[in-house]
Amino acid sequence: MAVVAAAAVVAAVAGKSILSLHGRQVSRNADLATLSKTAAEAVTQAISQDVKTNGTCHLALTGGKTPALLYQELVAASIPWPQLECYFGDERVVAQDHPDSNYRLAYHSLLSKVPIPSNRVHPMVIDPSQPQQDAQRYATLLNNTLPKHNGIPCFDLILLGMGADGHTASLFPGSSLLQEQQQSVIAGYVEKLAAWRISLTLPVLNAARRVFILVSGADKAAVLKSVFTEPAARLPIQQLHQRDEVVWFVDAAAAAKL
Repeated sequence: MAVVAAAAVVAAVAGKSILSLHGRQVSRNADLATLSKTAAEAVTQAISQDVKTNGTCHLALTGGKTPALLYQELVAASIPWPQLECYFGDERVVAQDHPDSNYRLAYHSLLSKVPIPSNRVHPMVIDPSQPQQDAQRYATLLNNTLPKHNGIPCFDLILLGMGADGHTASLFPGSSLLQEQQQSVIAGYVEKLAAWRISLTLPVLNAARRVFILVSGADKAAVLKSVFTEPAARLPIQQLHQRDEVVWFVDAAAAAKL
């Protein structure tokens, strides 16, 4: 899909306007519930168009607190689930049934409630004791199943969040994972969290045809202002290519300083 068409998918959703703020496409919403509904409609339209055009859609889900309501909205959406290939943008290196697992959140709030075949759902962590091996396995999976853009696995749609420190996926400020340019998936130990994470790398995030970023809460307001107004790419999320198909879904609390 062309850039203009990708933006049009979102702009048409429920009559909501997409604003251009500092060169970025932004959907401003009153609260998290409204954000979730708007984003769900955009996700539904994007998936449906991809399936109609290409026969499938390669989607990467996100974790954290913000997407839970979105996933609940998607349960009732008219999505061709059997044609969807579902992946993850990052994962905590824990068992799949662990409370901190992104897979667990997505499974209980969405994937277990819709008719998506189990072989089309691709968790990142298989063996929590072997994060490097899981990262390599996932990189091989992406290389074998996704189309390529300049040799890089290319998702149709990646959902992302943003932390109050400007991180996205598991790419944190100062992390060595940010420097990876060769691998599509990498495992690393995050010092500030004292934990292992697996994440898609920046080249893969930037190769995606569409990226939807979900940001909610007053604790994100200051960093969101910095992301939008400071030209230097000092934060991980600022290193996403600023293209029209990168669309920010924000609530009033997060957008309070814009």
